[in-house]
Amino acid sequence: MNAHVVIAVRGGTAAKSRCADRLNGRDREGLVQAMLVDMLQALSRCSSVRTLHVVTQSPDIACTAERAGASAILEPAPSDLNGAFEMARARLTARHGNELIAFLPGDLPLAAAHDVERLLALASGEPKIVLAPADLDGGTAAVVHPADLPFPLAFGPNSFQRHQAAAHAGGFNLHVTHAGSLGFDVDHPGDLDLVVASAPHGCTATVARSLLAPRKPSHD
Repeated sequence: MNAHVVIAVRGGTAAKSRCADRLNGRDREGLVQAMLVDMLQALSRCSSVRTLHVVTQSPDIACTAERAGASAILEPAPSDLNGAFEMARARLTARHGNELIAFLPGDLPLAAAHDVERLLALASGEPKIVLAPADLDGGTAAVVHPADLPFPLAFGPNSFQRHQAAAHAGGFNLHVTHAGSLGFDVDHPGDLDLVVASAPHGCTATVARSLLAPRKPSHD
């Protein structure tokens, strides 16, 4: 069983706007880069991942993806996560037909290879939608289905409920699973403390320690 994995990353200084009260645009940009690196490293260890793609509007994110061995899909115009995913899905469906495709947002720095492998294994066999919820905020950590299945993606606030409703409305075979490390996403500065505690040697933790450290006031 092999699957194609797509990560959508907004990138740029406007990313992770819910962290803006504590992190400036440059800080958030660096955080997004670090989270992507951690995710790509984990996914590179998954034997079930056939191809790995990062779709983004940011040339810097695209370069990071390609350096890590992923294929970068650069959006010609800004869009939300769903627009980015749809662009990637159209390309992959044209190339790979009904092979499995997994959609992951780019803010899952604790993603572990064994949890990804388990998620993809659940999606194998008869055509189905596999949904993994985010642990805390009602969002969706992952959607997996055959590439040519016409399932409407609805990532964003409270997306898990919308994804479930869409699966039921479309008559799709639905499987819901809590996917361990994939359930944790970074939306607020306080989430970085857990990253540091859980994966202290990761790129995200390294960046987080720097961002969370007390900053000395500048003197003119």
